[in-house]
Amino acid sequence: MAGLRLSDLAAEAELGTIVRLAAALLGAPCATVNVLDTAEQCQLATHGFVGGPSPREESLCEQTRRLTEDVFASTDLLVDERFRANPWVDGRYGRVRGYVSAPLRVEQVVIGTLCVFDPEPHAFTPLDLQRLADLADVVVALLERDRQAQRAEALTAELARAHAFDRALLDALPVGVLAVDEQGRVQQFNQVCRDWHGPVRLGERLAPVGQTFGSLFAADGRTPLRPEDMPSARALGEGRVQDLEIVAAPPSGPARRLSVTGSAIRDSDGGLLGAVVALADVTRQRELEDRLRAEALHDPLTGLPNRGLLVDRVEHGLTTTARTGLPLAVLFCDLDGFKAVNDEHGHPAGDVVLQETARRLQTVLRPGDTVGRLGGDEFVAVCPGVPGEAAAAALAARIVAAVGAPVVVGRGPTGPVEVRVGVSVGVTLATGADVAGAVLARADEAMYRVKRERRSGVR
Repeated sequence: MAGLRLSDLAAEAELGTIVRLAAALLGAPCATVNVLDTAEQCQLATHGFVGGPSPREESLCEQTRRLTEDVFASTDLLVDERFRANPWVDGRYGRVRGYVSAPLRVEQVVIGTLCVFDPEPHAFTPLDLQRLADLADVVVALLERDRQAQRAEALTAELARAHAFDRALLDALPVGVLAVDEQGRVQQFNQVCRDWHGPVRLGERLAPVGQTFGSLFAADGRTPLRPEDMPSARALGEGRVQDLEIVAAPPSGPARRLSVTGSAIRDSDGGLLGAVVALADVTRQRELEDRLRAEALHDPLTGLPNRGLLVDRVEHGLTTTARTGLPLAVLFCDLDGFKAVNDEHGHPAGDVVLQETARRLQTVLRPGDTVGRLGGDEFVAVCPGVPGEAAAAALAARIVAAVGAPVVVGRGPTGPVEVRVGVSVGVTLATGADVAGAVLARADEAMYRVKRERRSGVR
């Protein structure tokens, strides 16, 4: 440790940038770089709290080093018997509860940790742990760089090579990193940012006053970000941005949805120095969430709303009815002769009939109406603002006519194979005093009444 010249390391501006970046990436207020000397723990850089040396045996860094040489994380140290009496936890030195640390390993020896912590309980994700480990690698690289520089301080080529290595490490990070000074001028813009946004000159503003940055948009993907809405500008003005979503759509690449976290950088007197923001690509995650949400609410065969979404649409229609006074028509549709299609032509032909029925129902209903599939060969149409029974009967007649037309389900030796199915439509009109379950039950009963009347020859 003597060879690392700790007093020189504590003045490294890069270490300050790394602890601020670590806190911003993990969404916690405090971060520090600790090293373990013979008798003391030394804090080379801190963010969010005033650090200082402490006895090595009382340090969390030493305690977690003895437990594991990998990344260590705890949602709440105060409830962990192993740490409850530590002076950094019980209030004598600080209030550390949510805690995560990554080892700093030099020549296979753990000499300290990069830590992020919160005075309140804080759950850290596996991605948080990986990001901290990546940044710990950057810290170790800085330490190694300084060891080399100490051996040949007079060699400017060596220093230039070390700075180039620093830049390469920043460019190798899987997240975008952007740093600006207090005037909003770009100081750091790593390779990931260049890939997502296009080239930006250091020392310039991303979006001059009165203009927009052409490749960055609000979460809707359409509204260009104004200078004051830029994440870096908000971090400068508000002190912090957390999980802000924006869309990056450079002219030469695909649009990406980004989650942005950042914070202002201040000197020891509280003066504003700039801000650093980290941008993570969450495009695939959001696409998966949207797909899962759609699959949970729609029938996979026809793409129509399923029972859960239908009930929601009925409830919404009842709310509208209570406000407008116009009845809500619910039409329960059950196919006639559908089993014969499956029996004679197979289930693939039955699927074609169901898909074509769904298409025809969507075609004959009005804009604003909803049609969904309950399951099997049962469909429901939800039609708000129907003025009365005559209008509802007209909707039912259109459904019967549309569904009754022949459907081509395949090709045979002599040409297309056509089938016909009918449909029984039960209609009920609901008011704002009704509930969704009762309305659907009435429509179901009305449909079975239509079937019975047809079988008995009643018109």
